Amino acid sequence: MGLFSSEAPCDGCLIPFEKKALYGFDPTWRRNRRSDDKRRRLCAACVSSALEDYLIRFAHRALAVEPARDGNAYLFAPLDRASPRLWTWTDELQEQVRDLLPKPEAACARCRAPAQYTWCGPEIFRGVFAEYVLAERGSFPEEPRCGKCVAAAVDQAFRELGTVFHEVSPPADADGALFPASI
Repeated sequence: MGLFSSEAPCDGCLIPFEKKALYGFDPTWRRNRRSDDKRRRLCAACVSSALEDYLIRFAHRALAVEPARDGNAYLFAPLDRASPRLWTWTDELQEQVRDLLPKPEAACARCRAPAQYTWCGPEIFRGVFAEYVLAERGSFPEEPRCGKCVAAAVDQAFRELGTVFHEVSPPADADGALFPASI
């Protein structure tokens, strides 16, 4: 691999891949993460494994929206913080997301483990998903899921879409939403 090579090693498994086949995995995204985390370029298998680890360890609640073909990123947004260049939490949107978070006693619809996530398809967004306007509750499927089952669904979506996301940001230590985005 020379200076201008089209290949680069995955930071996880160290196997060389076309650069365009590597996901940007950034647990430090927007400086909302632990200081020992670092941004990495990962192949599909390694990004799924890394994301699964974060999804399982997550000790809060989140809305998890299925990755969509229209986006180039899959990001976690804590409800208590905003990123003006990407999204702004309006009071209405915060209330809608909080209402969708799983109840503390919720069990995963797939395996019956405790559920920290509410899983929804991209049809949760009314119109263009980048506008982050939610459709009326009841007009989209939703189900409580545990971290392991959300990780399996995200991995399946990544594989089916065949899209390499420039940024994948795992959940942080706060309630929030995991969603497709264009950055």
